Amino acid sequence: AEAWLRDGQSRKALEILRKVADLDPQNTEARIKLAQSYMREGMTTEAAEAFSEAGAQLLAQRAYERAAEAYTSSLDIRPLDYSALSGYLNSQIALHTPDEAAEVLERALAEKPDDVELLSMLARAYLEAEDAEAAERAVTSLVTVESSNYGRFVDVSQLYLKTGMVDDAVRVLSSITEQMLSGREEERLMELLNEV
Repeated sequence: AEAWLRDGQSRKALEILRKVADLDPQNTEARIKLAQSYMREGMTTEAAEAFSEAGAQLLAQRAYERAAEAYTSSLDIRPLDYSALSGYLNSQIALHTPDEAAEVLERALAEKPDDVELLSMLARAYLEAEDAEAAERAVTSLVTVESSNYGRFVDVSQLYLKTGMVDDAVRVLSSITEQMLSGREEERLMELLNEV
């Protein structure tokens, strides 16, 4: 493939790189080179997919920084790709920097403010970052769009408890007491109240 690239025959090189990447799915270097070659050829959809596939492979190999880089390259092309955003979030959580993923998700939400998937990922990012107030805002937005997600307030309440903000934990839990009772979640509610 390198020889074909040097000779200016990038389409032939792409064909070879694609075959190598398909024959050895664990070869992340081949997948990244394929993605870069797609970019040079202006094949952005294919490049984004190849970067995202490389990110998934790197994430599975626990190469979290490289996974985040691959996902970032994919998101530079397609900033609203759920798979790449989710992979990026997972890699940032593994790196103990979920707040970086939250920033990326906030930008994506500026484009699609009522998107349930994006709001759910943002809530998770803030919960992992242990930013209870931001998590509460994200979950409030999520529940406003999709009320069946009210249970996510339990996680927010528990985070408030963990950070010593008992009054806020009670306030959040109180806001969903009615939904929990009507959803026949009395036992879970009692467990949570006992924690407080």
